[in-house]
Amino acid sequence: MYSLKTILDFYSKVSEEGWNELYPHLQEEKLKNKSFYIKAGKICSRIGFIKSGFCRAYYDGQSEDPKTVYFNFVERNPIVSDFESFITKKPSLISIQAITDCEIISISRDNLYKLYDKHPSIERLGRVLAEKHYLDSLERIKISHADAKTRYKSLLDKYPQLIQNVPANMIASYLDITEWSLSRIKKKIFSFPKKLS
Repeated sequence: MYSLKTILDFYSKVSEEGWNELYPHLQEEKLKNKSFYIKAGKICSRIGFIKSGFCRAYYDGQSEDPKTVYFNFVERNPIVSDFESFITKKPSLISIQAITDCEIISISRDNLYKLYDKHPSIERLGRVLAEKHYLDSLERIKISHADAKTRYKSLLDKYPQLIQNVPANMIASYLDITEWSLSRIKKKIFSFPKKLS
């Protein structure tokens, strides 16, 4: 768990006493590709931090191609949970699914809230991570108003590992375009002028 401590301390340093009490409540989960962290209709009673791999959150709906709303991976949005369900204890409206093999370290809501009451440094970490989640959501909203090419280019520039590891149909769903339109955008971005003979 040392690497997790190093990462979490980057956001807000937890006291040694707090970490010593936090550690026994952490559970490491290994999700296989296509397995679920949370399914729509279930209450999300834990929150996780992704160590490796990629997950996607999506609305199931009625269509064959569910709407992808965000991705979880270490470099971007590493907190894995449906926050609305986690906070309200109501059934989740989204599913969170591994799209590669994943390693996730989780803690239950009950244990986390008990630690909040005992350790201000853990409560502060929770607040900082919630603020980060909120800012990530705002960024997704802001970029959603741009055209599809700009949104794809932004993903490509900031998170090339996402483009390399996530299937094109899920990227297209996230950008709210068809896979055919995504293919056209990629051709425009990656096409180079022909050399003059």
